[in-house]
Amino acid sequence: MGPRKKEEEAIQCFIQELLSQELSVDQAVQIALLNNPKIQAAFEEIGVARADLIQAGLLSNPLFEGIVRFPLQHNARTNIDLLAIQNF
Repeated sequence: MGPRKKEEEAIQCFIQELLSQELSVDQAVQIALLNNPKIQAAFEEIGVARADLIQAGLLSNPLFEGIVRFPLQHNARTNIDLLAIQNF
């Protein structure tokens, strides 16, 4: 199976995943762009591959941080801070 065939299958899988849930306007536009051959040709002409277009629509991995501060006194409590950051 060639790389182009694998890319096509991945794109169709991605589109099916989007269609299985309620679509936002941005997702509907992304599906339209992925399925329009004239737009794809224009993107390829300027160096934007379909994979780049898909990647632009995906969420990035969240960032998790945690800090634990142990008390120096016996009657004090342990202080725990947790942070989760996600770009939408």
